[in-house]
Amino acid sequence: MALQYFSEERLDALRHQYSEDKLFQTLSPVLCELQEARGELDPVILWHEVEALRERLKRANHPETEVSFLISYLRKHLTEQTLEKGDVEERSEEHVVESMLIILLLLMFQLTDAVPAADKLDENPNNIVCRALAHILTNPAHEWYIEPMRKNLTLRKKDYLGNEIVLPVVDYMKAKVSLDAMDEIAKNELERILTQVDDLSKGLYPELLHISQDKYLEIWEQICLSSDMLHLMCKKEPRTYGMNFNFKMFCNVLGLLQNTSLKDGRPVLDTNVKEVNDRIGDKNYRNYITYYNQGEHDTNCAYTKKQLAQLQRIVADALTEDEQ
Repeated sequence: MALQYFSEERLDALRHQYSEDKLFQTLSPVLCELQEARGELDPVILWHEVEALRERLKRANHPETEVSFLISYLRKHLTEQTLEKGDVEERSEEHVVESMLIILLLLMFQLTDAVPAADKLDENPNNIVCRALAHILTNPAHEWYIEPMRKNLTLRKKDYLGNEIVLPVVDYMKAKVSLDAMDEIAKNELERILTQVDDLSKGLYPELLHISQDKYLEIWEQICLSSDMLHLMCKKEPRTYGMNFNFKMFCNVLGLLQNTSLKDGRPVLDTNVKEVNDRIGDKNYRNYITYYNQGEHDTNCAYTKKQLAQLQRIVADALTEDEQ
């Protein structure tokens, strides 16, 4: 698969998105110098490739084993570069290896960001994946490039104003990815979930829903762009209902929307639980809607308290964008 062409508009959009990331802010000057001096890929494209690798690892049952296959995947993926007119340019072996190693190094940087310091690596939820990456990156055959690059990327301890750079603790394996970084399987699952959500929600439009149908489906898309949320939505719950996705979570999110207020004070979704229940099916789902916020200790709730907080942020962010 050839490296896809990125239009200037797409690069600008991704740059704007990634520039909110403190780690990207810190590393991008070095990556820009690398692009200028050695003809490396644009820092935005490099970051996007790392994002795609994270999505690949999230979907693996044993991500530490999947790491072993990243070298061959990247070598094939980076060999050809698609140009603006659809032409394909062959990249030299040296350029391919350099891009491959810098992408893996950036992935390592992201995954080690889940703990505040190097002496706490054992507390990192991604520790086993980091160890698998380290096995590749410390290979003597790669030392010629990895070691000076690692030093260059870690050398920058202060910003342009001379202030010490303090990176926040971020678990990138739980971060949301952009749609075009998802693999085809994940995209198909997302599309299937959105279609089912739309079909089940037909009775809510427009009387009970106080936002547009497009905004409502955008919220669901943003939910499913989070890998752990998409994984949850793909579970068949309750199994006795014969649904091909997590119907319990669907109802839980409706309960969340009932308890989320718009700028004008109205709820996103009408608060009449019985009416909402009757519009989405022919059984009693009211407990799933009502007890949406009970977390992992309640059988009516499909997610944990921590995941509920994540859902609340996703909904709030989507509504804030609508108000701007």
